[in-house]
Amino acid sequence: MKNIGQLARFACGISHRMSTALRLAWLRSCHDLQLVDVGHIASTAQLDFVSDGFGRRGSISAGRGLRLSHGAILSPYGGRIVVGDNVYVGPYSVLYGHGGLTIGNNVLIAGQCMLIPANHRFDAVDVLISSQGMSALGIVIADDVWIGSGVRVLDGVTIGAGAVVAAGAVVTASVPSLAVVAGVPARVVRYRKAATEATDSSAIRSTIGLNEETRDGHRCVGG
Repeated sequence: MKNIGQLARFACGISHRMSTALRLAWLRSCHDLQLVDVGHIASTAQLDFVSDGFGRRGSISAGRGLRLSHGAILSPYGGRIVVGDNVYVGPYSVLYGHGGLTIGNNVLIAGQCMLIPANHRFDAVDVLISSQGMSALGIVIADDVWIGSGVRVLDGVTIGAGAVVAAGAVVTASVPSLAVVAGVPARVVRYRKAATEATDSSAIRSTIGLNEETRDGHRCVGG
């Protein structure tokens, strides 16, 4: 029975890889898609070039080791999504590309996040918001960034290398390198230290806020 179970798991793995390869080949034939040595794309993840039926196709390119978990969506919406090497996108996160989304190497994006490089204009009160168009400045996420679960990153933001964004934060302004930010809107609560400045692994975890709480009693990071 053990051998049968192992064989079944092996067969399922082969089937998933073949299905993914066929799906990506079809997408490449129809759209501007460039992927190199994909790590894993879940069967329910989507590379959405239809953009809610509006026909704004855009492009997606990614380096080596991209991993898209269940329900994750990459939708360029007429813009461009550029992803570096070894990037993980957690379950049900949505990454848009309207004004351009650039993600560096070794970035972790936890589940149920939204990265939205566009914003609706709404200044004119005598015109429908839906008729006032959009601004699209773009979003840049540098290398070695961890974005916690449920984070929203809005248009015009740059997140610096090595930064950590706490779970549930709404990022409306750029984040400095090595900063830990939390809250709505997100604000810097501390800066990370080099590993050589910590005496052991627990000290490192405390430095980036994994074992501490913010003043309002909510955990600072997560996902």
